[in-house]
Amino acid sequence: MGEFEEKPRGVLVSMEEDTFSGYIYNVWFQYTRDYVKKVKEGGFLAIRNFESNANHTYSILEIISAVPQHYALGTSPSDTSKAFPGFVFEAAKSLKGDWEQQEPTEPTTIIRTQAIPTGFQVTFNGTIAGDPENDVSLPMIGEEAHLLTDDFTSKIVNQGLLDGAVATITPGNLVQSPAVQIHLSVEDLLRTHFGIFGFTNAGKSNLLSTLLSKLLGQETPLKLLLADIMSEYLPLLIDMLDTMEEAYIVVFGEDSVPGGDDTITYLKGTPNKEDDAINSILRTLLLPKELSNYREQYKEKIRNILKANKIRVYESGTIISSSQLRDELTELITGNLGNAKTPIKQWIDFNFSAVVDAAISQDQLKSLVTELRGYLNSRPASIPVSFGTIASTPVAGLSQFGLQSPTTQRPRTVQLSDGAIAVLEAVIRTLNNYVKSEEDTRPKTMLISLDDIIKLVSSKDKPSLIIFQSNRDDDLRQMTSRIISAVYATRRRFGIIEPLTLSVFDEADEFMPQNPAGTYQDSSRIIQTLARRGRKFGMGLSIATQRVAYLNTSTLAQPHTYFVSKMPRKYDRDAMADMFGTTEEMMTKTLKFTKGQWLLVSYDATGLVNVPMPIKFPNANDRIKEYLATQ
Repeated sequence: MGEFEEKPRGVLVSMEEDTFSGYIYNVWFQYTRDYVKKVKEGGFLAIRNFESNANHTYSILEIISAVPQHYALGTSPSDTSKAFPGFVFEAAKSLKGDWEQQEPTEPTTIIRTQAIPTGFQVTFNGTIAGDPENDVSLPMIGEEAHLLTDDFTSKIVNQGLLDGAVATITPGNLVQSPAVQIHLSVEDLLRTHFGIFGFTNAGKSNLLSTLLSKLLGQETPLKLLLADIMSEYLPLLIDMLDTMEEAYIVVFGEDSVPGGDDTITYLKGTPNKEDDAINSILRTLLLPKELSNYREQYKEKIRNILKANKIRVYESGTIISSSQLRDELTELITGNLGNAKTPIKQWIDFNFSAVVDAAISQDQLKSLVTELRGYLNSRPASIPVSFGTIASTPVAGLSQFGLQSPTTQRPRTVQLSDGAIAVLEAVIRTLNNYVKSEEDTRPKTMLISLDDIIKLVSSKDKPSLIIFQSNRDDDLRQMTSRIISAVYATRRRFGIIEPLTLSVFDEADEFMPQNPAGTYQDSSRIIQTLARRGRKFGMGLSIATQRVAYLNTSTLAQPHTYFVSKMPRKYDRDAMADMFGTTEEMMTKTLKFTKGQWLLVSYDATGLVNVPMPIKFPNANDRIKEYLATQ
């Protein structure tokens, strides 16, 4: 059969129950040096199962352990430790030649493997394989175990993702079968969130750079918001920043501008400071060790970014959050308001939701004032009785963000009493207090506002990349959280679910610790909101960290896709094992990984559901080197 390798073939010798995978299957292969190179962890097997009749049906298994073993030294380390030392030394010397055998002739030498079910089975009609389907049986003990060919492996691991019906990215390949590219469903990866977990120097930022570049390069426009606490992603995403029309480094405060005073002077309109600004940015650029000798090659790319006005200072204006305004406006509800009291309270709660503590943009403030004046100017003055759904209230200001107003039904209204009119006038005055009366004297090309960011992430025609940076961690946590909260609140209020938006928090332990206080509460709140409710509005979440055990565990359990590398600390491995229901032994296997190798587990984004797969990802630094070499 073209789906199976001709050699080697193993035998299923036993099976045992397992709390994680259901069963673990013990499969033995005869030993040769060449067979050891083919039978490895991460490979896939097919074994005929009890569903077979005239047509053979095979269960598909994944190898999770493969160890060559010589029985002259017993079947386990404990057997060897109990044996007479002189015998062990002599036996070890004598078996040396057995490891060199090119034909499986020596019965004392085998390759012992363990395998777990993938959840798929395949039925053959003669020699023609059907499509993979849900496995409803068990492999038969004593049956032959066949290694899958690369083509058939790809069909299994990418089940449902190869026909083009689902948008996918292919960021890496199987470690065991380099020819097999792994497909990830873009929508499932983003909507159900993903996490990257590995120890120092495991390559988290490198992997993020690869994944984000792939996501930004696919056809469906993605809106990406990245909280860069180490200011390391300008060099790691330089190709995206240079080539994308809507790509920005957004800093909170002029003192956080890359390159410092020279860059600020250039941004404020002094063209002859361009080279000084570039050189200052180059000196302060935080490069991976592998790119340290390429600093000068960044020069022209940074020039392009500066000339395109892609380094911006956040224009915060009067900072006011939804919770502050909600409390302030609620205090205005006094006196005899008649039947309008409840609708006015509902209007405040609806527009300044307690779900998130979002920043309020200038355009939002102006549109809400316009909406209230519309109620006051109606004849007779009246207000809708309910604001629970988008169809129950007129929507003001959608065009400010490039959005279409949804079809609305004429709402039932209640007439405003004199007292209710006075309250709404007080609400209008309060909102107007937060509308800026003076323009910032700095050039517009240097600034970016909350309204600008909401427009960027609301437009559907092209991808956007916004990298947030600050010299002050507190400012980065607070302002990034308020901006993302404002995006979420806008989508929630207007019922927006597209385009897909991804919020990325690298060094996630600096944003969502177990016991947040101060500005950690701001970032923890929005991360928790995105993790639990973001998928309803097309807002995905990505977290990356080396300190898993320090994170908020309830939020940590929300992502459905995980990339796991070396984790030397046992308490981190235990936390990961508990999080997605695997064993500590499975996590320990990641200690053998080399650079670029990650354990991928997903409940949604891959063809195999909840089956750990060792994946090799390309080195993002190679992509950057290649791009820096272009003119």
